[in-house]
Amino acid sequence: MTTLAGSPGQKGSADGLGSEARFDHPFALTADASGNLFVVEASNHTIRKITPGGLVTTLAGLAGATGSNDGAGSAARFNSPRGIAVGAAGNVYVSDSSNHTIRMITPAGEVTTLAGVAGVRGTVDATSSAARFSYPGPLSAGAGGNLYVAESFAGETCRIRTITPGGTVTTLAGQVGVCGSVDGTGSSARLSGVTGLAVSPTGTAYFLEVGYVTALRAMAADTTVTTMFPASGPSYPSQNDGAGAAAQFLSPGAAAFHLGEVWVTDGMKTRRVTPGGVVRSDQQVDAVRGVAFDSAGTMYLTIGCGVQKGPSTLAGAFPAVLPEQCGSIDGAGTAARFSRAVGLAVNNAGTVYVADNGNSTIRAITPAGDVTTLAGLAGNPGSSDGAGSTARFSVPAGLVVDGSGDVYVADSGNHTIRRVTPAGVVTTFAGVAATPGSSDGTGSAARFSEPYGLTIDGSGNLFVSELGNSTIRRITPAGEVTTIGGLAPFVGRADGVGAAARFSSPKGIAADAAGTLYVVDSGNYAVRQGFLGSAIAPTITTQPASQSVAAGQTVQFTVAASGTPQPGYRWQVQGFVSGESWLDLPNFAPFSGVSTPTLTLAPASPQETGFRFRCVITNLAGTATSEAATLTVSSLTLIPFVLTFGATKAGAFGDLITVTPAQTVSVSYNAPSVPVWTATVDQPWLQVFNGSGTGAGHFVVRVINPANVIGSSTSLSGSVTVTAVNVGLTATIAIALRVQLAGTSLAPVGVFDTPVNNATIQGSIAVTGWALDDVGVERVEIWRDRAAGETTPVYTGSGPGDGKIFIANALFVSGARPDVERLFRNEPQANRAGWGYLMLTWGLWNLGNGPFTLYAFAYDANGHYTTVGTKTVTANNAGAIKPFGALDTPTYGQTVTGAFWNYGWALTPNPNAVDTRTCAITNGNVFMAVDSGALTPVIYGDLRTDIAASFHGFSNGTNAGGAWLLDSTALSDGVHQIGWYVVDSCGRADGIGSRFFTVLNGSSLTAADAGTRRRGLAIQEGGRTQSDPAVQTDGAHGIQRVAGDAPATTVTARTTGGEWRAVPPSAAGVHVVAVGQSERVEVHLPPADGVTYTGAQIVNGETRALPLGSSLDAEQGIFYWQPAAGFLGGFDLAFTRTDGGRVRVRVVVGPSMRLAIDTPADGVVSQQTVVVAGWAIDLASTDGSGIDTVHVWAYPTAGGDPVFLGVASIGDARPDVAAIYGQQFERSSFSLVAPPLALGTYDIVVYPHRAATNAFDGAQVVRVTVVP
Repeated sequence: MTTLAGSPGQKGSADGLGSEARFDHPFALTADASGNLFVVEASNHTIRKITPGGLVTTLAGLAGATGSNDGAGSAARFNSPRGIAVGAAGNVYVSDSSNHTIRMITPAGEVTTLAGVAGVRGTVDATSSAARFSYPGPLSAGAGGNLYVAESFAGETCRIRTITPGGTVTTLAGQVGVCGSVDGTGSSARLSGVTGLAVSPTGTAYFLEVGYVTALRAMAADTTVTTMFPASGPSYPSQNDGAGAAAQFLSPGAAAFHLGEVWVTDGMKTRRVTPGGVVRSDQQVDAVRGVAFDSAGTMYLTIGCGVQKGPSTLAGAFPAVLPEQCGSIDGAGTAARFSRAVGLAVNNAGTVYVADNGNSTIRAITPAGDVTTLAGLAGNPGSSDGAGSTARFSVPAGLVVDGSGDVYVADSGNHTIRRVTPAGVVTTFAGVAATPGSSDGTGSAARFSEPYGLTIDGSGNLFVSELGNSTIRRITPAGEVTTIGGLAPFVGRADGVGAAARFSSPKGIAADAAGTLYVVDSGNYAVRQGFLGSAIAPTITTQPASQSVAAGQTVQFTVAASGTPQPGYRWQVQGFVSGESWLDLPNFAPFSGVSTPTLTLAPASPQETGFRFRCVITNLAGTATSEAATLTVSSLTLIPFVLTFGATKAGAFGDLITVTPAQTVSVSYNAPSVPVWTATVDQPWLQVFNGSGTGAGHFVVRVINPANVIGSSTSLSGSVTVTAVNVGLTATIAIALRVQLAGTSLAPVGVFDTPVNNATIQGSIAVTGWALDDVGVERVEIWRDRAAGETTPVYTGSGPGDGKIFIANALFVSGARPDVERLFRNEPQANRAGWGYLMLTWGLWNLGNGPFTLYAFAYDANGHYTTVGTKTVTANNAGAIKPFGALDTPTYGQTVTGAFWNYGWALTPNPNAVDTRTCAITNGNVFMAVDSGALTPVIYGDLRTDIAASFHGFSNGTNAGGAWLLDSTALSDGVHQIGWYVVDSCGRADGIGSRFFTVLNGSSLTAADAGTRRRGLAIQEGGRTQSDPAVQTDGAHGIQRVAGDAPATTVTARTTGGEWRAVPPSAAGVHVVAVGQSERVEVHLPPADGVTYTGAQIVNGETRALPLGSSLDAEQGIFYWQPAAGFLGGFDLAFTRTDGGRVRVRVVVGPSMRLAIDTPADGVVSQQTVVVAGWAIDLASTDGSGIDTVHVWAYPTAGGDPVFLGVASIGDARPDVAAIYGQQFERSSFSLVAPPLALGTYDIVVYPHRAATNAFDGAQVVRVTVVP
């Protein structure tokens, strides 16, 4: 190997031949077809050219001068260029990193900006100056003149993008804000730390990732990313919070100890580490490098070219986004300028000292923000001792202040430790300038190699972290240097004593009062702990005790332990997620003190009853884990928590004209004994019915206006309080009343959700949606257009049904739409906004064959109506293969007592082109279930001449009837669901309908009993019943179950007739089960000897009964549900075991895809560039939004080929989406700046791609017209 140009150890900017030339931090190079090399110099901010003969010239830029000007040769300016490539035409392309742009240089040296805007960071894909970059890095030229650029900045931007010759920028792989090392296609791949990039002639991009592991990866032309080397290994570092090895760091740097925790800078975050090893992110900050605290506990940060005090800028530019915001200017506040502020320290008087790394100076900032240069001269690095500006430093890093006010500096470039007096007099405390080494000794006899971090203990000892030696050194007040951790020149990651330990480029270092050192081991992406002295493992002296409190009270758990050094505490909880997992508690409400001996929970909630808490106590010598303490929270729970009523009046002295109907409130409890409760109101316009009870129950609230007590008021507040004196519990529900003048109320609003538009339907389908009104929705009617050739008469008259055929009134179902309730919880009847109707398509014209257009109209009590939606579907019962039918009794909402007959009918399709078999239904294969519980055969084969007449020629047509005598006294009072399920002789199966009914027997069973079903008949594949001798019988109800049928160790699920499948938990511990509308599902929870389950639904943080129509076999741990028409979306369920374990299940009913296009809206687009943006999620996802890419197409309505607009950027935060669907779905946005479209009208179609199924699903369309 020979040196082509430059001289080792000699930096500069001189042009010349061979060793005459000088460089300063050459960062990347490339070659052209003639063998010329082109070099980017990050520190000189120039582009250099080297001929094959070694002649070096400056092609563009001016050494030492930053900026962003386009121009020729030295008139152009760059700012820390990082990547370079040569195109086929000989043009040189540069990623101008700190300007956030891509530049082009012609062979003549003319510089122009190809894409991005100087000084403006961003992540937008677009064309030329509309595109945005964030510190673009490695660059490579590919076929067709396209450029490839990698962005890997501090965990913020981790992706590879392409730039066309015309400047159009598109993301190929990775995502904004989501970094890692995961193979995948497009945005599903995860990248981080890309340091090299090369593109082959075939279009495959090879790139190198350097970090916790070094990986060579490849991105194929179709954007599929694979890891070539290593094939496996530790995951790439990220910024995961957690405890111990579960926590990860991305770019850890400085450290400070404050209030019992180590504060660490990590890329674009500050993070906190407890002595027990729990890591949590504190705040998002742009390019933070240093951290310190003053005596009052105020935090200071060095960020870019400025210093932040608390949440405000103290001095300099924060954040520095333009080159001109950096420099070296003394002055007040933001008038001052720094260049790469790094280390900082604060003295007792509040003076802040800053290591101005880029200027090689030490700066001082008064508490008022006045900045002066204490020592050194900007732009003049060196090693001279002296006073003020006569002294010299070279790349100073860490700082610390001792008790006398002297400042110690880790003078990294000089390999020395310097001391600066408050007057600015500089001396070399230890080491010799420009003489790196690792020798211990006193003063100048010692040697260092790139010292970086500094801290000081109470005795005045300094502790130094060294990048070059990967060691930890101690310096006494007398200047004696000793290596106390690591062994130069060895690098690694090993715990041990003294020289047996290993580090990798340690940076930050901090010490606590007990003498424990905390080291930011940056090359190992870890925070390490060390102690000077003999360590003794923790011993627990007092165990935490179980607690029983009433809801709303504060509860504390306390542990005591001894150990040396003082141990750290980490409280954990069991019960949040599935199985027996113990989770570290977060240090935010309702928890506090999670890293102290006393854990506080305030206020205690009924949801936390049964939770178990323990403390893990750790120091360097070992770990001790406390016994578990159980929390019991007694409570009365009212659901819903809030009720809203609306009303209209004729005037201040008039009576109420319309008012929201009476609303029902349920009462449940968790208490040592059964509560005897009474409900009372606090306003004369409120009235309660059934206002007392024992145990679980319900009461009804309505609004009245005796003697016109409402008067002219338009907004009133009240409450209902439920008191159970015998158990000492109370609960209150807030009531709101909004009153409007007659004629000013609004029409209903709502959405028609299913069936999906243009769907093909068969058999029975769920017609569903939601509707709300400012007073109350009276009804939702389902209508349809008359089909072609149909003779059914249409309705003629007023209203929206004129000229259409009425189908049915939909049923409103309480709790059917938690997503709508979450969004509109303060609207009247929000908890029953969902409506549904199970439509038997066989009853449509032509036995349900052909296209049909459906309408949903919502009416309120004030005479308003709204078309909430229209759906066009195609019925195809000619190809149907599943049984169908309907229930006749009970009628919807019927109240029953004692025993009653449940009647219905069932048929199965005749042979057709899809299934040519002749099938029939036999007695014993039509089943009934109450609350979706275990199946019981009904008596089938009754004469039904009405069915035979309507369905002439069907098997069983004459004897299609079935019946079951149901004893309602075995059920609790309240609402229940009954449904039928049919299996024909060919094994074809389906549910044929369900009805809600109300039991009113004065039963002694509680509502909680209603959630626990009796055992029932198990169904085999093909519909045959089991006859195993192990079948157990519950003689009281004639219901059977196969012993041992429940899966053994994990959560499993099946739809009836389907295969059992394991349902593993998501990263958040939630088991997600997807089920079709009106499809029956069984979920088997992990069984354990002697353990039973209780179940609840969680809505808006409220704990409620399980959804209507579902049930739980408490002993066997089986949850049954066949969601009735109206249920749609995600339903979060929590199942708690008597041993404290908890299983969380999300049941997703119906289509799981949700997508909204925010822009463009339907209508005219005034410019040819269309911005397409919105959000998309998959409710069935267990990780993130579930959407790994989004494609956008434009279809000309006048005909012609569709236009592919591009792949949208995804993953930005949408707090509004998270508020409705949960935090998991926050990063759900998509956006695309589409290329210009020709004039005309287009259907813009957004296609989200589901990661779980690897398919595009749930597309939506918006029509736009592009005009000049």
